[in-house]
Amino acid sequence: MKQVLVFSVIIYLLTASLSAICQNETLEPELILALSEPPSFPGGVTALLKFIDENKKYPEHWRIDSIEGKVFIQIIIDSSGNIISPKIIRSLNPTLDSIAVNIIIKMPKWSPGKQEKKPVAVQYILPINFGLEPKDTKNKRKKNGA
Repeated sequence: MKQVLVFSVIIYLLTASLSAICQNETLEPELILALSEPPSFPGGVTALLKFIDENKKYPEHWRIDSIEGKVFIQIIIDSSGNIISPKIIRSLNPTLDSIAVNIIIKMPKWSPGKQEKKPVAVQYILPINFGLEPKDTKNKRKKNGA
């Protein structure tokens, strides 16, 4: 009787640990190290930069010498090309962070990344540059006395 009880406990522990291992494997996404085709914005990089510039809406009260820099946003481009889960990974300023997220939300579908010709979800980090005026223009204005 004691052997049956010990045997039952061992079987229970083995099944429970096996169940936990299986659950863990199904919850974690497959890590793809090299894509055969990365995700792309419709029209390419030039169109992406143009879209970002056209959708930056600065508050009216900001002056030329306001905060400048980059906000880095992590996004996932799913297997259908939708942008999901935008997450700021490097903040610049709460207002600029909000503007950057709004730009991401407005983006059209991308062409999804592909692995062996099959569309896959891809994590992507997108920097959004904020500079109210190119630095060359600032220097020219100072030299010209403007």
